[in-house]
Amino acid sequence: MSATIGAALKKVAVALLTDKKNWEKLACLLVAVLMLVLVPGVALAGIASAEGVDFNDPRIVEEVINNLTPEQKDELQFVEDTVQGLHLAMTDRTPEQIKAAEVLYILALYDLGHEPDFIEKLTGCFKENQSDDELITRVNEVFGTNLNPQNIETIF
Repeated sequence: MSATIGAALKKVAVALLTDKKNWEKLACLLVAVLMLVLVPGVALAGIASAEGVDFNDPRIVEEVINNLTPEQKDELQFVEDTVQGLHLAMTDRTPEQIKAAEVLYILALYDLGHEPDFIEKLTGCFKENQSDDELITRVNEVFGTNLNPQNIETIF
């Protein structure tokens, strides 16, 4: 039975290859198959090669910033200013609390960053000897959000 299938496939291949009208279709099919195989491989190789890149290198940072639109640059500057404002407002807090404020701002409260007195509201949510659950409850009260304490604890 396999010999019959092999013979049939051979006849189909000969018929397709002897007609020049089919060569373009076969070339397209071959390119499509190669793309399905090669593109994911190239993407994985690109991701793997990025492991050795130092994203803190000033040249890389400069290149990334140069490729931003003016609006994106303004937004990036706003984020940097807000994070700097959090640091200045929290000089009397622990490093863990400062890091928690940064994480909350960037990952959960970013859209609220333009509100008046945002920095004061966020820094006011932090108290001494406060659990993460108490912090998130306070943030939810102040900003009207519905953050899940378990999700935030995972991030912290």
